[in-house]
Amino acid sequence: MGLTYSSAITMFSKAIVNEGKIPFEIKADPFYSKENQDVLRKSIKEAEKGKITQHDLMDRDK
Repeated sequence: MGLTYSSAITMFSKAIVNEGKIPFEIKADPFYSKENQDVLRKSIKEAEKGKITQHDLMDRDK
């Protein structure tokens, strides 16, 4: 962007003062959502039972 670190911090600080909040939204990573964690736990249990399918990602585009 062509900004110095000092300029970027100054802009960020002014945005906080002008907006009265951090000038961007902070969101939780959806990877850690309850729904995704449930899917991952189920997948791990299936893998531990030997119920897995191996895929070669290199064949995907063929």
